Amino acid sequence: MKKHLVISIIILFAFFINCDSHSKWSPDDITAIGNVIDTVYIWCGAVPTEKKYSYRTGKWEFRNKKGALFAAGEYDVYVKKIWDHGACEYEYLENSIDLKKWQFWNLQGDKIEPTEYEITLVNFKVKNEDSINKGLTPGY
Repeated sequence: MKKHLVISIIILFAFFINCDSHSKWSPDDITAIGNVIDTVYIWCGAVPTEKKYSYRTGKWEFRNKKGALFAAGEYDVYVKKIWDHGACEYEYLENSIDLKKWQFWNLQGDKIEPTEYEITLVNFKVKNEDSINKGLTPGY
């Protein structure tokens, strides 16, 4: 009986060591390399206000601290119109990703089909002063 218990514990321990969650890329370990555009848009409140924001454009690479490639691709940029906030409509540029233009790799260096988790790590959206102050957006 004790022998079976010990073997079961060893198997469970080995499973948790090799568990997929331990092999995921960590957002804290990833460095994004590419071009960021810093610009402004006019927010139509009671008084029009200039808001600073940033978006990604062009080709980017994402690597870990050891230099291993996680993702590489090119951001698309489009005009985002806002109709339902403030006193009038306004628009700004926002980046998006077309997965046909991106490649992803696992920790072993093999090309993979990205999961939602990996896509989320590169699918950066507008970074503005308000969201930075509230901690709502990741860094570059």
